[in-house]
Amino acid sequence: MITITSFTVPRVHGGDSAAIIRSAVRSTDGVSDVIVNVPARLVQVEYDEERTNAQALKGVIEAAGFPVQRYSNGKRY
Repeated sequence: MITITSFTVPRVHGGDSAAIIRSAVRSTDGVSDVIVNVPARLVQVEYDEERTNAQALKGVIEAAGFPVQRYSNGKRY
């Protein structure tokens, strides 16, 4: 099942941090898309729930040096 989860990441401040997050998350098995909205401090990830999950993706973002304030699961299809 494909799921979209949004992560609030307060320390995203520009293109460099967005690129670091995109690269780290895209390297995760099962991720099909990553959108980083810098002004909103939001990272949206589309992924296959059978291959990864929101908690694992939170860990990937945090391991890249960007603490996640909160996250919420969006639509599933």
